[in-house]
Amino acid sequence: MKIQELIEPIIKLLDPFIELKNLLKVKDNCLVLGDRFIDFKNKQVHLISIGKSAAPLLASLQRFFIENQIETTNVSAIILDHRNSLSDQFTFWHRHLTGNHPIPRQKSYQATKELIDYLSTIKNDDICFFLISGGTSSLLEIPKESISLQEFEKRSHELFEKGLSILELNRERAQLSQVKGGNLLNFCKCENIYNLIVNDTPQVDDRWVGSGPTFGKRAISFNWDNREKLKKRLEMAIPDVLWLIEPEVENWDELYRLAKNQNEKKVGMLGEITLSLPVQKGQGGRNTHYAAYLLDQKSKRRVELGSFLSMATDGEDGSSLSAGAYWDDSIGIDPRRLEQSLQNFDSAKIFLDSGLLVPNFKSLTNLMDIRIYFI
Repeated sequence: MKIQELIEPIIKLLDPFIELKNLLKVKDNCLVLGDRFIDFKNKQVHLISIGKSAAPLLASLQRFFIENQIETTNVSAIILDHRNSLSDQFTFWHRHLTGNHPIPRQKSYQATKELIDYLSTIKNDDICFFLISGGTSSLLEIPKESISLQEFEKRSHELFEKGLSILELNRERAQLSQVKGGNLLNFCKCENIYNLIVNDTPQVDDRWVGSGPTFGKRAISFNWDNREKLKKRLEMAIPDVLWLIEPEVENWDELYRLAKNQNEKKVGMLGEITLSLPVQKGQGGRNTHYAAYLLDQKSKRRVELGSFLSMATDGEDGSSLSAGAYWDDSIGIDPRRLEQSLQNFDSAKIFLDSGLLVPNFKSLTNLMDIRIYFI
């Protein structure tokens, strides 16, 4: 199998409906979530979906309702994501709000205020579902009253460029915010609150996904999807790859030794590489940058690889206008140009010229990056 032939099978496994069917059940015309029986007929139901995968997650939930003949006449929904267009068709009333990503700015503030206005209309005995996915931290935001918008954007930008882990970044963000760290619930009187979380962090604990805006004693939380679940799907569907989750190996030497010891030719790594970006940078993302970095290392005979793929599961790799990049032994790139692209953080152009960018795809779920090494 060629490296590029793995892209489509991976994208199919990102469908959030796969795990939703394991999470939700239907009994006696009620939705069953854990040990909870939720009767949609007798309550007003609110679906608030926030994050880069907000629309696909809501579409998956609608599909579940339709396939199980759940009545949705009393269902309303709010979508908060970063897209100006919304192609999904919903059978229930919905409103689409858009914010900024990856740095929260005026659009995010305005969208959050509109969301809070909606939350204020929800009654105590209504039912409220929050669908939270990666990207929520930038899309949902109102700074603390003591921080001006200009100062907030400056501090947010500084945090984003520090190269912090997702957990560290989200904890820092919560210190600046009126809605993070469980504080969004302060604007909602509803007593029946359920969180469905798609966890894009390395942590098993879901509370800091999207900086945890709806985590608190009033909400019951369930894990919809995470990298462990995706790993199991990948192992079932693509068994000839040794699938690992960072940080099971911490460097190239460990990865190479593990593959050789287990007689594996293909190793898949689930996780994310952290980059500290300069102020002046070109076009690219962490996936295209790392693909360029490994190609540079291969040209200098510091790593032994035949092929390599790095792609984002949310379909967007930074400013690269792609989901990532791949290469194999047939690639021919001037080593000097490769070094220059790494220095300028301008990795996307060299793969675009070679036809080796992974095309953008509509975000199905937002979990992590996937890298595959052909050794």
